[in-house]
Amino acid sequence: MEEKNKEIVIIGCGAAGGTAAQFARKTNRKARITVFEKGLSPQYSKCGIPYVLSGEIPRVEELVEFSEEWFKKNKIDLHLDTTVERIDAHAKKVFATKKNKQVVKKYDSLIVCTGAKPFLPPIKGIENNETTEGIHTVRTLEEAKKISLKLKKTKKAVIIGAGLIGLEMADSFHKRNIRVTVVEALPHILANTFDEDMAEIVYKKTPS
Repeated sequence: MEEKNKEIVIIGCGAAGGTAAQFARKTNRKARITVFEKGLSPQYSKCGIPYVLSGEIPRVEELVEFSEEWFKKNKIDLHLDTTVERIDAHAKKVFATKKNKQVVKKYDSLIVCTGAKPFLPPIKGIENNETTEGIHTVRTLEEAKKISLKLKKTKKAVIIGAGLIGLEMADSFHKRNIRVTVVEALPHILANTFDEDMAEIVYKKTPS
């Protein structure tokens, strides 16, 4: 097979998938590259979401690192709002659904960068691992937009989890004069980052 005819398919357009597409193009200028992304946005900075909610970054859209136009310019076929349903490894085909229409793409190389999803603890009121009105997770730009709209009329917020993301969110809400309560199941904050003695130093510096 000639190099120019190589078909590269990437599942996921987060930091890993977007970077894979970029370097695939740098490595092979003639390959046909297709990216399937379940979300509505191409590669963006998830770490920046708390700063949007605090108002330090004015617009959610500013978190997008590589726009749809960038992918188009680099001749990378980007499919947003598209869910990959099945992979046929023997036939080397990917089966995806986009707006109720099936998309079938054959590949020579397949890169799976599906990332992760927020963990919802088994708490009464969160049914079938799904959020309900007033309950949010923090990962996508769409969720950031929903939270941002709610903050305009929010006076109190409860954050479940005192890891890095939870505390960043608490800080963002505090900057907007929202009364914040943080709930953590483990015995101290930042349990996956610090030992208890180090976490205690951070805890004592936390605004009350």
